[in-house]
Amino acid sequence: MLFKVVACILITLNLNNAFSQEKANVEWEKKIHDFGQINAKNSKVEFEEFSFNVKSNTPFVIHKASVSCGCVKVEYPKHPIRRGEKGKVKVYYDSKNQKGHFDKRIFLESNVDKEVCVLRIKGFVK
Repeated sequence: MLFKVVACILITLNLNNAFSQEKANVEWEKKIHDFGQINAKNSKVEFEEFSFNVKSNTPFVIHKASVSCGCVKVEYPKHPIRRGEKGKVKVYYDSKNQKGHFDKRIFLESNVDKEVCVLRIKGFVK
């Protein structure tokens, strides 16, 4: 009986260690970009690249990206980014039919500790 209890404890500890090692560590150059003033007459699509570096031995994987508005589109790497590699997330903002201040969020579900990373773009369409 004691053997079974000890075996269960050891298995649980090993599983906890295995899951904790799967988290990636990523350093973003920035998480917020201010486009400043955008002229509505041009009504062009603006974009910004958010760069990151992987600092852990575990590769960084973005599982899903979602946005707070249909005027925002996102491109992100679909493959794992390994330690020492740089990666980029491209965010596009379509100012067509937009007026005034905007502050949009991009939600990245990944294998980092916090699981959801939030990037932001903001500005003013005049």
